[in-house]
Amino acid sequence: MITSTRPPAGPVQPPAHNGDLIRQSWDRALHRGLNPETFNIDEIGETEVEIGELAQAAMKVINATASTLDDTNTWISFANPKGAITYQWAANDSIRKQLDRVNVVQGAVIDEQSVGPSGIAIALASGQPVTVSGNDHFNPLWRHLVCAASPVVHP
Repeated sequence: MITSTRPPAGPVQPPAHNGDLIRQSWDRALHRGLNPETFNIDEIGETEVEIGELAQAAMKVINATASTLDDTNTWISFANPKGAITYQWAANDSIRKQLDRVNVVQGAVIDEQSVGPSGIAIALASGQPVTVSGNDHFNPLWRHLVCAASPVVHP
């Protein structure tokens, strides 16, 4: 079951306790007029995507080592520079179904302009690795998740 928490009543504020990357992302989202209280998961854009060379190479490693992640709630994805998920792998059907229900699927565009702060969105916007957990997510339906993301760039 997916649970979500609603932000407290009153003006929407970014989490006060977290690092600069997350706070800056919240500030940009709020400045753009995004509001987590009115976030509509159906508005996440989707696009046709191609699995890139990096994801194809990674798929071989993931498939060869997948058994080490059995019985975990691990989800691995690759996103293109526009934030579209180009590849995803889940350790079990339960985590895949949870993410499907909140529209985190292959082809979903998880960029900062669309969804506000998330692991993928902040890593793309900042060019830095980041971990986003709980209420640091802009989308209330993702607040039960912990997301670690890092840009992978070709030299």
